[in-house]
Amino acid sequence: MSEVPNPPINSEQQTQEQLVSKLEQQCNKLIDQGHKFHEREYSLNGESPKKYHNLEHVFSVENRAQSLVSILGLSPEQRHVMLMAIAWHDSVLNFDAPDPNNIVGMVKRHGGATDGDVPYGARGNEAKSFQLLKGHMVRLGFEENHIEMVKVIINATYSVGKFAEFSSYDYYEIATKQNPDLLNVIKFLNSNGISEGLHISQPHFEKMLEQGTLTLPVLITALADLGDVGTEESNVFFKIGDAEMRELYYNINNPYTLHRLVYGENMQDRKDRSQVANAFIKWLKTEVGFAVWQALRFEKTMCLLNEHHVITPDQEKAVREMFSHFTTNIRASYNRYTTLQEKYQDDCKQLKERDAFLQLAKKLHYRIPDNN
Repeated sequence: MSEVPNPPINSEQQTQEQLVSKLEQQCNKLIDQGHKFHEREYSLNGESPKKYHNLEHVFSVENRAQSLVSILGLSPEQRHVMLMAIAWHDSVLNFDAPDPNNIVGMVKRHGGATDGDVPYGARGNEAKSFQLLKGHMVRLGFEENHIEMVKVIINATYSVGKFAEFSSYDYYEIATKQNPDLLNVIKFLNSNGISEGLHISQPHFEKMLEQGTLTLPVLITALADLGDVGTEESNVFFKIGDAEMRELYYNINNPYTLHRLVYGENMQDRKDRSQVANAFIKWLKTEVGFAVWQALRFEKTMCLLNEHHVITPDQEKAVREMFSHFTTNIRASYNRYTTLQEKYQDDCKQLKERDAFLQLAKKLHYRIPDNN
């Protein structure tokens, strides 16, 4: 029996495969460097430790992105470049520290990707994160189209926030029609005095989404970056939100300050404990509205992806299954907020107010220092 000859090798195809293989090696090299950079800069023992924007956040975004890739599909070239961009998208995290005399002062991050972004425009963290990665890419000889792809992806992660009424959203009726359970939970919140929340948006991503110029790597990265409300179980979502809170309340992280709050007995200590506890409770309430707004934004995204024929019905179904925790996490956040608020108030009556504060701080994942 004669052997079946191998098909002839297409030299053009072989060359393309070699280029993709080389690209993968270069991207993996910079992904590894990005991980090491985050570990060195933002880990617990790093140069500028972060409670939320650390390597764990990068891994979470990468994992969600990989799950979305399995649903939406990307070329190997797109996937390698996107994952490299994700590994560096939060590599620069400059901020202004709050007044040290304001114990509940929050950091002000230097957000900005392009001119016009607030507060730092083209000198902001997203712009500088891109420039940092671009320098490595240029040294390795990346093509200009890959550098531009990274720029657009990182720009899309720039976010801004404002408090707004849920019903003020341009896509409110569409969102609540697409997701009737979201309407039910918003009605419940309204009846309990919560009709607004912190609307965190991604302006560059949403502009492309509305104009129909969105690429899949940008879509996947943007969804993955703010995806924890929709994708994670409640306990994980709580832990992530608490980490963000601890990162923002910069002065409380001072070891001396936290020790004083937990163990101090003088009048100023008691005053500060009350102020910080109230800030904690306010944050818990903020998380409820934040979750609602992310659910509304997700429904807008699904609406426009369909309108612009970016995804198929089967892909939409799979994405919705992946992002199926919105209303569960909204309800869980509300229950957590009201439960911890009531418990703190009861503990203040039944225990020493210091012990009531200690219990609340533990629930928000603060590491309690030893009394020595």
